[in-house]
Formats: sequence, structure tokens, C-alpha cells
Amino acid sequence: MSTGRVCPTRRREARGRTRSGYSPSPASIHAQAARAQAAAAQAGHPARPSRAALTAAYHPALATGFSRAYLVAAGIMLLALVITIVAIKVKRTNLGEARH
Repeated sequence: MSTGRVCPTRRREARGRTRSGYSPSPASIHAQAARAQAAAAQAGHPARPSRAALTAAYHPALATGFSRAYLVAAGIMLLALVITIVAIKVKRTNLGEARH
């Protein structure tokens, strides 16, 4: 006869599971990462780039991104200036009428 209560152990097991019922354990995840690092080392690739390598790669990319963003902003500003100049057509005849 069931009382409707779930065993605390089963409740803990059910929390981490996906719909398929499979829950990867931390040990298997670490083992998989270790295997991937070992395979990369055998192939001659560094497992993870060093902080200096990442910094050397990201700084020029960031500078290039900002540079292009400023160029785009300057282009938009010039376009807005041209549109404003074309939209506001001031003629000498219009200035003369305003002076009465």
C-alpha cells in the first residue's frame, strides 16, 4: 500500500535527470574533459590557450570593432547632416520676406 510519499533518495535522483532519465555524473564529465585534453595534446594542439594568447587576440579585435563602429556612426551623422541641409532650403527670397 502506497502512502503517496516519495523516498528522499529517489527524489534526489530525480532532480538531476532529464526527460530521458539520463543524468551525467560529474565524474563522467571530468573524464570526458580529460580525454579531450589528452587527445588535443597528442595532436599537438594546446588544450586551452593561455591568458596572454587570448589577450593578444582579443585586444586588436576589440579595437577593430570600436573603430568600425565609430566610422559607421560618423557616416550616419554625415547622412543626417546632408538630409537636414536638403530639407531646410533657405533662399534669399525667403529671408527677405521674414525681414519686413
